[in-house]
Amino acid sequence: MPYKVIDGKIEPLTFTADEVIQKLKDEKIKFLNLQFTVMNGRFHHATIAANMFRKEDFKVDLPKLDCSSICVFTEIYECDL
Repeated sequence: MPYKVIDGKIEPLTFTADEVIQKLKDEKIKFLNLQFTVMNGRFHHATIAANMFRKEDFKVDLPKLDCSSICVFTEIYECDL
């Protein structure tokens, strides 16, 4: 989660879906690097084109993000990719 430091305290930054979509347009952002950890704490990331990111993705899911090949979910030879 993004944050900023105010008077030595970490304050989380929150944005609405509309604010994020507008920021992508205003700043001409071309790619998003999505970072996440899985249940065992291992760090992963996926990069998607900003024009593939939609407001609906905040509530449903990302259509091109398939976690089935990540080791915590299943073995790579068992995934459907």
